Amino acid sequence: MEIKMLAGYTGPDYILAPGERRDFPKDKAVTLIKAGLAVPVGERRFNTMVKPSASETRR
Repeated sequence: MEIKMLAGYTGPDYILAPGERRDFPKDKAVTLIKAGLAVPVGERRFNTMVKPSASETRR
């Protein structure tokens, strides 16, 4: 399962930086995702944004 790292992570055979993508066995990938360290590739994360109020007008 391909994942994208949200935080740095090291293991015996790899060193991953935030933003890097890597294939992991599904069980390991799910563990990293549940821990908040990674997201599945293809999943989009959006920041919610509040619609700005009407611009101020001065007279």
